[in-house]
Amino acid sequence: MEETQVAPSSDNSFSQVLQEANEISVTATLPDYPSIRVSDYRGYLTEKCVLCHKGIS
Repeated sequence: MEETQVAPSSDNSFSQVLQEANEISVTATLPDYPSIRVSDYRGYLTEKCVLCHKGIS
């Protein structure tokens, strides 16, 4: 009889990624409209960054 290994559920790994995410300030501007900040356009001042660096500015 073979033993089957079950991979962890994607819900658990996704929630772990969110816990490890860094909260960063959104400081970019829209390329076609440099007077408009991305945070104003999207409606929030911070975003979760799940990449390996500490933020984007």
